[in-house]
Amino acid sequence: MGRHLIRSAVMGEDALTVSEAVERLRVAKKDHLDVAKEMIKGGDLFTLDFLAVATLNRSLCLMAGFCTLIETKNMIAAAPLLRMQLDDCLRFSAAWIVDKPHAFASEVLGGVPIRKLKDRDGNRMTDGYLLKKLAVQYPWVTSVYEHSSGYVHLSDKHAFRLSNWPMGKFRKVIGRNSLMSNTPE
Repeated sequence: MGRHLIRSAVMGEDALTVSEAVERLRVAKKDHLDVAKEMIKGGDLFTLDFLAVATLNRSLCLMAGFCTLIETKNMIAAAPLLRMQLDDCLRFSAAWIVDKPHAFASEVLGGVPIRKLKDRDGNRMTDGYLLKKLAVQYPWVTSVYEHSSGYVHLSDKHAFRLSNWPMGKFRKVIGRNSLMSNTPE
């Protein structure tokens, strides 16, 4: 696994091995917990804090699952978790484009879909709209969103390596690690 490199050009970093990248994600758990501790340190929690804690918790769970799936070379299952993580970023970032963030959090925690809510300019906060807003500060999110969407919905992403398989060898295509290798056994 260590010979495969992950290019972090988006973030302006040097190439990492898969093992190094997974380890960085595992270390990020402490960062998540530190943010949560700092938030609750004062004792008084606001509605937005509850939404933030829910977002942090989901992020921790998604990262743990993602790391495990990457280590077991299960890209088909890992990639949608990346999209879910990005969805959380989009939706939590909506709190910064509304007039009343705590009222926004209260509605979300009460079950109102964010896409039905409006920002301070009167725009519905659909995923597409939130993506455009977040891309102003983080231009790379659009590409990650688009590419990871192909793994959420059945698409060419699920069959992109099948073209490398000779006819008659498809019995090896089905299975947990089947699409991580270009070489049939």
